[in-house]
Amino acid sequence: MKYFLLSVGLLACTTQTETGSPCNKLCKELVQTCGFAAFPTFSSCEEGCVYYQDEGVDIESQLTCIEESECNEFAVIECENAYGVNNEND
Repeated sequence: MKYFLLSVGLLACTTQTETGSPCNKLCKELVQTCGFAAFPTFSSCEEGCVYYQDEGVDIESQLTCIEESECNEFAVIECENAYGVNNEND
């Protein structure tokens, strides 16, 4: 998870997301609901998420998985493994 959280935070792009978009919802879950402190700002999470979405990551499935994880750090890591950049479902 640290890899995911740090990489999302570090890989920023300039695209802004709309409230209610998959990236906005994902970041609300990770940053606001779960309180993961890997992001310097909420917008850095969104920017990294949009980057990954543009790279083909299934953000909606990842969001569903993370919501179901109920902020369990190990379950969130499994969500990243299942739906993140390096997943085997490509």
